[in-house]
Amino acid sequence: MKDLITKKIGSGTLKGLPVLVILVGESGSGKTTFVEMMDCRDDWFESSKAMVEELERIGEVVTHDTIHSFANKAYKKNPYWQVPNILKALTGKKFLLFDGPRRIEEVKAVLARHPRVLVVRIAISSNELRFKRLHERDGINQEDFYRLLVHEAGETELMQIISLADLTIFNDGSVREIKRQAVELKETLLSVDDHL
Repeated sequence: MKDLITKKIGSGTLKGLPVLVILVGESGSGKTTFVEMMDCRDDWFESSKAMVEELERIGEVVTHDTIHSFANKAYKKNPYWQVPNILKALTGKKFLLFDGPRRIEEVKAVLARHPRVLVVRIAISSNELRFKRLHERDGINQEDFYRLLVHEAGETELMQIISLADLTIFNDGSVREIKRQAVELKETLLSVDDHL
């Protein structure tokens, strides 16, 4: 992992610039768990946070469907509406985890505006395991899960973003293994400039 990351973002001309880590993966793949295991909540930009806050402000129930509906409207109105906030959140940091983007135009805009980006996919090989995790975390049923799969496959551009991944971390194994990889990523991000 360290060599791949250093090769991707370790150019001497980029030294000192914060690293934007785009964490991408299907719902239930473990992106948030990975962030928690990295122990860097202050370096985390959760793509759905602004949507959840707005839904709560207007008194809407927060569910996958209401977030999805809000996102469709917001991104149709302005596909780049979160980009300034993402770039602002980079200020004063060694790295920022941009968790969960679903729109390719937003990702392309970030890539065009910030030269030091690493795209990390958190993957899970089984829909059964994804459903189990989402059922435990969010209480979704099979019908909700099917709708989520349809949204991810057809109404978001998640697969296009996943295709940009520089690194894939599989979250099919033990908690110990995913924690090891999370710690390794954090340590690499914190030390990448030391090797330039």
